[in-house]
Amino acid sequence: MPHHKIIAIPGGGIKGVVSAVYLKRLVNKNHISLDELFCLSGTSTGVIITALLAKPQPFSVDDVVELYQELASKVFKRPNEWIPSWVSKLCSGASYDTKKLNEIASYYLGNTRVGDCPRKFVATIHSTDEQLGSYRAAAPLFITNFKTPFNQHIQDFKMSDVITGACAAPTYFYPHQFHHGGHWHKWTDGGVLDNASCIGAVSVATHQYNQDRVKLDDIAMLCLENGGHYYKDPADRKPAFWRVPRTGRLIINSLTQGGQTLSLKHMRYLLGSRFYDLNYTTPEDCDLDAYKEIPRLIEFAEQQKLRAVKAWLKGYFSDELKQ
Repeated sequence: MPHHKIIAIPGGGIKGVVSAVYLKRLVNKNHISLDELFCLSGTSTGVIITALLAKPQPFSVDDVVELYQELASKVFKRPNEWIPSWVSKLCSGASYDTKKLNEIASYYLGNTRVGDCPRKFVATIHSTDEQLGSYRAAAPLFITNFKTPFNQHIQDFKMSDVITGACAAPTYFYPHQFHHGGHWHKWTDGGVLDNASCIGAVSVATHQYNQDRVKLDDIAMLCLENGGHYYKDPADRKPAFWRVPRTGRLIINSLTQGGQTLSLKHMRYLLGSRFYDLNYTTPEDCDLDAYKEIPRLIEFAEQQKLRAVKAWLKGYFSDELKQ
């Protein structure tokens, strides 16, 4: 029996372009067929990639890479760039405008809804106000077009809201609050829960009510990381007053990377050799909003050797398994 193939694309802000370039290289060399995947899974910026590839009349992998520069410059460029983003955060609580992020997502996704997408996907989101029985609380939320008797309401969510909520990283954006299905929803970046996007994919794929349910032993997963490493904020070495507004961002980045490491360890334990983590560390780290670094990141991703992952794909993603 062939393995059910899942590609997980972690969060990482503008560094998501590294994952996009890896995917582009593997698809264009016929090592991966997007149409043969069981599903795509994403967190934060990874949701942007999965949404663009999963929507009706999807973008090509080449288009996704080219779009990153345009999307990032629109999302992270502020009218008064001479004012540091930490000043915006200190004054308003967030560095960037969530409403603007939603407008940009709506421009590229239109009125496309979750259930309209032909390619299966899973998006990991953190809901800060989710209905749980008779009360509301913060909870993980896996937005997916896999059908179950209990997620029909999810199929009608706008993909633009999914992207906005998935990318609303604390300190960078305010939570995305919107009205749908008679309720107000308040979503933030799922990276605070599972930045690697692996756990959500496995949870949905093996869920007993999923009509396309598969066994854990039938899953093969490729995680396309984006070159990040432990986040060190230079502000921590300075006794200046501006260290205070940066502390929240440092905590968010540290929690995100800690959660990602935990998720990857889980996958190595659960899937064993059927899990491959493609990760090369960039020579220099950069902030999640440093969109001017995208050309450098693209060059880095283009230079990395993919021989090992290609050999793994031949064993677990190859059509030869069907014979």
